[in-house]
Amino acid sequence: MPAWTAPRTWVAGNTLTAAQLNVDVRDNTLHIYEAFQAWTSFTPTLGGTGAALGNGTLVCNYMQFNKTVHARYILLGGSTTNLSSDRLTLTLPVTARDPGNYRVPVGIGHVNDAGVTSYHVVPIIDHNTDTANDRIFFTYGGTTLANVTDSTPIAGFTTNDTLSATITYEAA
Repeated sequence: MPAWTAPRTWVAGNTLTAAQLNVDVRDNTLHIYEAFQAWTSFTPTLGGTGAALGNGTLVCNYMQFNKTVHARYILLGGSTTNLSSDRLTLTLPVTARDPGNYRVPVGIGHVNDAGVTSYHVVPIIDHNTDTANDRIFFTYGGTTLANVTDSTPIAGFTTNDTLSATITYEAA
């Protein structure tokens, strides 16, 4: 991918050359075009008291354009995966900007309890209680899947169950 080069400031009387057009227009256009195609893999840390990936699979990708970060998480449970944490978290690929002392919803998520039911969840960056400012946690307002912001965990997450999320946030 061509590197981004700050375009020059033109003044009256400058002579435009092919080399300048190639750097200022062609290369910068290619940089923008390729930046929107490239997803980078990352391995977040699964957090929360007792939470363990075990023999599950975690596939995550992100792209960053300037200060906008898009990331997607897919966790496929295995027989030894344990998400029964009172505060299940996943780290971010890039540190988020801290907008102050409050919780910020950053996307949409889904938990599929294979063969049983599924739940929508909301990934949140919690600047109020997470001073590390580098992870998301999940919440929802239903009655069956636990609200993982309190002391009741996701129970029974096992083989072929999935947790997925797509988030967008501002980098620091």
